[in-house]
Amino acid sequence: MPIDFPRELADEIIDHLAGDSNSLKACSMIGRVWIPRSRLHLFESWKCVLLPRNIRGFHEILQSPYGCSFLPLLRSVKATRYCWHENDRYFDDIAADLRLVPVHTLELKLNGVVNAGNVNTLFCEGFAAAFPHITCLVLTCSFEGQPAPLIIMICLSPALQELHICPETSGFRPQTAKPLASAVPPRGLCILRVGGVYTAEPILEWLYQFNHFPNVKSLTLPWRIRRRAEPIVNAAFQQLGDSLHHLSLPDWGNVDLSPLRSIRTLIIRGGSGKELLSKLTAPALEYLSVDARGDRRARAAVQAYLTSARFPSLRKVDF
Repeated sequence: MPIDFPRELADEIIDHLAGDSNSLKACSMIGRVWIPRSRLHLFESWKCVLLPRNIRGFHEILQSPYGCSFLPLLRSVKATRYCWHENDRYFDDIAADLRLVPVHTLELKLNGVVNAGNVNTLFCEGFAAAFPHITCLVLTCSFEGQPAPLIIMICLSPALQELHICPETSGFRPQTAKPLASAVPPRGLCILRVGGVYTAEPILEWLYQFNHFPNVKSLTLPWRIRRRAEPIVNAAFQQLGDSLHHLSLPDWGNVDLSPLRSIRTLIIRGGSGKELLSKLTAPALEYLSVDARGDRRARAAVQAYLTSARFPSLRKVDF
């Protein structure tokens, strides 16, 4: 005997079970009234993983005459591409369908050799241009060859708020092609994590040229930069001024943190940061982390800088 269950009550029950995937799956099996809300919660935390071994099957699902009922619910995509793989072309074939989906997070790993024949396909067209709505991009590049237009690729997502560029792998040294004057940074980009030394410099220069750093609230810099890049880092800090709230960087002695008076959390990796702290007075600083646990002298020197006059809001220090 069918049960006439009010949809409003079903939705209340499903919302209460949000985060419990097993219960949500059970709810979706009760009846048609229970399916839409259950799927909404299930797909909210689900990540669509696209690999060379499954991309062809995903393409076939999208081309099915019966349609793909879950596609509008996708919010997060993790894709790994090998440009030499025979199935790589399917990534570009599904781009038109994905452009209609409000995906908010994209984790993309690119592997291969960049040349004149594939540079636009990999970075500026097809799959790379299928996510205009994302607010978070996590990018890992492992390639060699001609300069890659990473900056132009970033500009394809005007709603971007978080950009994470992971350290390069496989020993390759990716280059970043010089951007066009029209390559304006996404206006809402406020969280930046740059892990690759060879991509950090041009991206910092790009943001500096467009006076974008006043929009940045959180910045994580790579483990090292070349000495010639130190001026652009200092220039970036001057432009960041009072806007930056979180900073994570290695113990670089030649970098001046004095403009960052509104910094709230500061993480100094690979050293005590004595020279960095000697140049900083930050009334808003609440949390400090430095690597000085094995060096008593360095730890004592750091503690000498941590006066209430310079850091009146400091609440916690991790050594």
